[in-house]
Amino acid sequence: MNQLKKAPANILFISTNGTCEARLAELLYESRANEMQVSTRATSGSIGSPEVDPAALIELAQGRGFSVVETPERLDQHALDACDAVILLGRKSGLAAFKSAFPDWKGSVDLWELPTEADSCLKAIETHVANLVVRLIMLGGKRTPIQTQPAPAASSSKTAKSAARVRVGLESKAGGKKVCIITGLPLDEDALKTLAARLKRVCGTGGTVKDGTIEIQGDKRDQLILELQKEGYQAKRSGG
Repeated sequence: MNQLKKAPANILFISTNGTCEARLAELLYESRANEMQVSTRATSGSIGSPEVDPAALIELAQGRGFSVVETPERLDQHALDACDAVILLGRKSGLAAFKSAFPDWKGSVDLWELPTEADSCLKAIETHVANLVVRLIMLGGKRTPIQTQPAPAASSSKTAKSAARVRVGLESKAGGKKVCIITGLPLDEDALKTLAARLKRVCGTGGTVKDGTIEIQGDKRDQLILELQKEGYQAKRSGG
């Protein structure tokens, strides 16, 4: 992050060994950032092959109250284009792999070298995340508290929500991973990202905003529909 002159709007954590370190970093960061009122958002992805035992790391994380359901989705250009800064988690070789896969990336890149033993790996991620939050605050990333569910400015906002045809479907991605697709939300890009971040926290999983829709990893349809209904949307399942 030393290249940065100001706090980025979006950070992408990337596991360079194809396992769940980036997803765990995202969860730890979101918790710490919310506590410290840091505005920078985070998401996660992966490249490479596993070096840390994901089952052991997930068990440790769950023992601390985090639900790391699965490894992040494989990194694609769309996810990279949506961020301002990249943090690689793994070994030095991961930096070369990232540059080889995405040679046109001109943004900030930082590398967190992590041990392969699960407990040491988790402690290292926690330390890095704490330091990152302090760094972002120093770069001007502090914000005033914002409501995740702001009250509508007018009754027309409620009408728009109730009239929206919001549907929650389920698709299978490469490798058989299930992804919930939320369509029909009458929101702009920034509002979609805000809602997606909240839904990811509630479901304890990853996700992204893509082409005007929200994608949430795993079969979380019932939970998503409930949360969307709390927001005032008449959300329903689509498909089977």
